[in-house]
Amino acid sequence: MSASLEHDPATVLADEYARALLDAAEAEGLAQTVADDLAALAEAAGRVPEMEAYWLSPLIPADVRAERTARALAPLVCPLTVDFVGVLVGNGRGALLGRVRQRYDLLRDLGAGKVEVTVTTAVPLDEPTAQRVASALRETLDVEPRMQLEVDRDLLGGITVRMGDRVLDASVAGALDRLRAEMIRRGTERMTR
Repeated sequence: MSASLEHDPATVLADEYARALLDAAEAEGLAQTVADDLAALAEAAGRVPEMEAYWLSPLIPADVRAERTARALAPLVCPLTVDFVGVLVGNGRGALLGRVRQRYDLLRDLGAGKVEVTVTTAVPLDEPTAQRVASALRETLDVEPRMQLEVDRDLLGGITVRMGDRVLDASVAGALDRLRAEMIRRGTERMTR
């Protein structure tokens, strides 16, 4: 099962790698350890572009790249992560590490009933209000929201909540748009009578 509704081939592939890794990590009781390892490795790869260049180099045979990478990582991360990154690099997919890390975290969150939610308001929310919004989402959606707060001055007021491809629009701008659409619909109906 994929957590992605996206059809981007790299994301679909990252989902497959992430699912396989998560299944193995959960079976060994290492889901959090692997998550921490992936976060550290993705951060390092972001800071040191030569890592990814090495992982993808056509000048070095894939098995050699995989073996050297595994040897370098062995003292730093758990054996399951070492094996996984070795497979990723050996398959010429080292560039997917960051995306695999994102998809791994997403799959873990979904399995734990946690959902990424983007809450957009016209003004920044203070901490007590953000906590009330999180509580309301928890009760309404029966999930643990991982909220990302955004500000959009065009909303005028109110709130929008995006969870995956679902949007709850309780903003003033949204209400005005719906009112406008309803007035146009009614006007069109009157003209066609």
